[in-house]
Amino acid sequence: MARGAWREEGPGRRSIDLHGLDRESARRVVLDALDACRRDGVPKLRIVHGKGTGVLRDEVRYLLDGHGAVDEYHGAKPRDGGEGAVEVRIRCGSGR
Repeated sequence: MARGAWREEGPGRRSIDLHGLDRESARRVVLDALDACRRDGVPKLRIVHGKGTGVLRDEVRYLLDGHGAVDEYHGAKPRDGGEGAVEVRIRCGSGR
């Protein structure tokens, strides 16, 4: 999967991988993915940010806290990325 591209993981579920992206690129990818999920009626999104220094993790959580499409989010289960990923539930429909 290309950096920042999303992948369909089954009905109603997508994931994006931010490994290798800088903060600004990751920001654009996350916002685009949230908007696309909302528009397309995809209620679940996994964002893989990696463990690293925590810069991407902090940026992702900041974006999720302030985005109108986000119903809730939580850390991923260990088998799904654990501390290096977050699971997001999207409010589907139009608008932001």
